[in-house]
Amino acid sequence: MRASREFELPTLLAAIVESANDSIVSATLDGVITSWNAAAERMYGYTAAEIIGRGTSLLIPPETAPELIPLFQRVRQGEAIEQVETRLRRKDGSLIEVSLTDSPIRDVSGAVVGISAITRDLTERNRANARFRGLLEAAPDAMVCADSGGQIVLVNAQAERLFGYPRDELAGQQVEILVPDASKAAHSGLRAGYTADPVPRLIGADLDLSGRRRDGTTFPAEIALSTLDTDQGTLISAAIRDVTQQRQARDDLRRSNQDLRSFSYSLAHDLRTPLRSLSGFSTALIEEYADTLGEDGRGYAQRIEAASEHMGRILDDLLHISRISEAKISLRQVDLGGEAATIAAELQRQAPGRRVCFTIQQPARALADVVLIREVLRSLLGNAWKFTSGRDNASIEFGMTPATDARICCYVRDNGAGFDPAYIHKLFQPFQRLHTTREFPGTGIGLAIVRQIVDRHNGRTWAEGTVGNGATFFFTLQAAEPARPPGK
Repeated sequence: MRASREFELPTLLAAIVESANDSIVSATLDGVITSWNAAAERMYGYTAAEIIGRGTSLLIPPETAPELIPLFQRVRQGEAIEQVETRLRRKDGSLIEVSLTDSPIRDVSGAVVGISAITRDLTERNRANARFRGLLEAAPDAMVCADSGGQIVLVNAQAERLFGYPRDELAGQQVEILVPDASKAAHSGLRAGYTADPVPRLIGADLDLSGRRRDGTTFPAEIALSTLDTDQGTLISAAIRDVTQQRQARDDLRRSNQDLRSFSYSLAHDLRTPLRSLSGFSTALIEEYADTLGEDGRGYAQRIEAASEHMGRILDDLLHISRISEAKISLRQVDLGGEAATIAAELQRQAPGRRVCFTIQQPARALADVVLIREVLRSLLGNAWKFTSGRDNASIEFGMTPATDARICCYVRDNGAGFDPAYIHKLFQPFQRLHTTREFPGTGIGLAIVRQIVDRHNGRTWAEGTVGNGATFFFTLQAAEPARPPGK
């Protein structure tokens, strides 16, 4: 039995060598090839019959001989050489890029009697690396690749131009040399968190990150992170963009919007007094001079009164929008279902003769400003109530579903008048109406307020509907954290 196992072991080892994907070749100390596996045949083009007994010099091109011959000498002295990247020569004379590992072969006494060489074809890997480097250099942003410890391993030409460093000087440095942020510890925490959860993301859009050039000057930056799986492990790729102009444009826009809001507020406030006078005098004309005015005159006075009241409501809405834009947001967990149920009950009390079927999801929780989000629900549910007034079997539904990025999607759905999808772009614009005031009263400001409030919660608003078949209005909010069990 022992003899059988001794016989089987060399056979097993030979089978393993023959089936290996890497080229495995052995040679004598003076370079005569003694074994040649199937992978070596595929890699170099020589069959075992053609190459065994011939010298390894057939595989060594003149340009790589000066670096390889000293390595072979070290192996002859008993040293192992691991993963040296070089070029060897095929039978047809073409060169192949390989990773070479050489080990000494010893006899039972420990003396070195030969050399074992394992080579791996790096052609496809190097082509992929070349394509990657080409894409990296063609990127419009500064690209910086770092390992999980934050050490820079690769940058592109845009990074050299943006930061003023040559790439050789950046190699091996920590990324904080380029993106110090206000606190290095905070940025390192971002990096560590990203390594633990490597989902592509943009940072800096809502954080004041800055890049630092070689000369010490800084600039506002946005950074898009992604991961690269390589032979050396996972690398973090950062696309860094100088957003000085964008930030300036944003600040200018904010100032312009602030000026516009201040002007709107002042205008609305200043016009209220003459409008009250106009409405009051037109009422006095109707009440005290009705006979003198006659039927036509009374009609004109009534129109003046109605128009001034309508303008007063518009001015009230303008003031309301201005207040909302300036209101501070205090996020907390809000029971949207409970708020919706309260508003539905108020609507029913205001018109007890109407029969409307309300379906309200409970619980339905989100993080929001309770005062502002109540305004959103009151506007959307109020619209649904108004636009279902012509339905005998009116139904209104409030619910929510999970969305992406830790957000939830809320909706208010009704089976009322609906709207023409061709005009959907007007829905959330101030004072834009898709129905006449004779059909449905209002100033056309409610949905604009809804969008403004949801925008201030960093959410989205949109709608779906068709004429006569109802409408559904959607908005997204940050999801509430699940309630913790007592004692946790």
